[in-house]
Amino acid sequence: MVPHIQLLRHLLLAVLGWVLAWTFAWPWELSWIGLGLHETAPILQFFTLVTVLYMLLRAPTRMASLRQTWWFATNWLAALTWWLVHAMTHFTNLPYLAGAIAVLLLSAALAVYLALCVGGLFAWVESVLPKQRMLLALTCAAAWSLAEWLRGHWFTGFPWGELAYTQIDTLRGLATLVGSSGASAVLVFAASWWALWLHDKHDAKQAVTAGVLSVLLLMPSVYLSKWAPQWTQPTTTTDVTLVQGNVRQDMKFGSSSAQVTQWYAQQIEQATTSLVVLPETAFVQPPERQSQALWEGIQTRLDQDQRAALIGMPLNAGEQSYSNAVKGLRPTGQPDFSYSKHHLVPFGEFVPTGFKWLTDAMDIPLGGFRAGSLDQAPMRWDGQQLAVQICYEDVFGDELAQRLWRTKGEPTAWVNVSNLAWFGNTAALSHHLTMARWRAIETGRPIVRATNTGATAIIDAKGHVTQQLEHNVRGQLVGTFTGHTGFTPYVQWAGRWGHTPVWLISIAVMLFASWRAVKAQTRQ
Repeated sequence: MVPHIQLLRHLLLAVLGWVLAWTFAWPWELSWIGLGLHETAPILQFFTLVTVLYMLLRAPTRMASLRQTWWFATNWLAALTWWLVHAMTHFTNLPYLAGAIAVLLLSAALAVYLALCVGGLFAWVESVLPKQRMLLALTCAAAWSLAEWLRGHWFTGFPWGELAYTQIDTLRGLATLVGSSGASAVLVFAASWWALWLHDKHDAKQAVTAGVLSVLLLMPSVYLSKWAPQWTQPTTTTDVTLVQGNVRQDMKFGSSSAQVTQWYAQQIEQATTSLVVLPETAFVQPPERQSQALWEGIQTRLDQDQRAALIGMPLNAGEQSYSNAVKGLRPTGQPDFSYSKHHLVPFGEFVPTGFKWLTDAMDIPLGGFRAGSLDQAPMRWDGQQLAVQICYEDVFGDELAQRLWRTKGEPTAWVNVSNLAWFGNTAALSHHLTMARWRAIETGRPIVRATNTGATAIIDAKGHVTQQLEHNVRGQLVGTFTGHTGFTPYVQWAGRWGHTPVWLISIAVMLFASWRAVKAQTRQ
């Protein structure tokens, strides 16, 4: 390939990677063609995906396809997670350039999964079996799904930004059946048909087939979005106050921490709703290090008004260790409640083996938290059974499904507490809210979110944001939510087996396609 043509291909793939990442939190409307914000992002994402797959199919060699896939995925993941640079540099001694390089290296490592599965195996099968379009489309969907599963589960997992999240208003009907991973596979399947049509030099039959398949794939989602059976049933409605402190990360510790704690305590005492929720690490010290007067004041007010509070704080986990936790307070006479975070953040709450050199270079105290179990009991209050999530635990849909299944569906609602002040005023806040909406749809449960800087919101059991507080302001969100019971189809299979069926089916399809390709090669 001519060098300047190759350079242009790589530049275009990089731009497509950035656009695909931006669709996750797309800020612009295309009013000149009649598209609003909610319609723009999913359409743009689909056409971007089609273009990327077409370019990979047009790569001159298999090795070129693998390299170009890796290059595209690196740019996509780097643009998707660029907010990590803020946390790595604003609160450490790490220079901005070093933080940027670290994010690029992480993205490059995670991009290997997609490069091997899509750029490697799928491109090879297409070169051997170019006319087996159904098999090729299935192989592409399976390869992408396996790559995403590997990214989301190996080495603690980081499933941030699955393709389906952008399609929450178009493929939401599939979420209750197959979850975000299944919806992503459907999207890739449809996009690969159109990419193959472009690659086949605009074959008319292929275009008709691609169009019909796209409609058939969308129909179940549209039907389920509007007329699906009610998988879960509403129960009690509860009023809640969600507190957003908007406390700078550097103020949470040191001399300002006592003032912050006192302010949060006042919010509990002044609230008038049945439930008050404070964000992650609202109290930066465990209970035994807080003043007795503060706790007595909170408890007295809860006793007077018969209210409950959920407070994010560290808790003593024994043997000089702590857990990132939520403590539940109820009127005197009811047992204390606590939840310890199960899925810890690597480099933030624990240091992966072999990476202590990185935390030493950043010069901040990382690691040391102890993880709680997956199936911790919910807190019972006001007819609700409240299951707590902390920070990015709502990113792992299979784990939430397992929590519901193992506790026999006891939780009626999710309560998420987060502190995204680490990431400043970045797209991470909007990303997190979108993923929480998917978890609500998948599990058929409402989610109330109390965060430090955003997105503080109430999400109903169908994934709709009913109320939301503006980002980066100090205030309270007062509203109501209705609990639900029962299981969605997604919870019934993911609760039993996690996402094991996803990768088993993906591997089976890829092995079958490989067998067909090897068989075809031996005949040549």
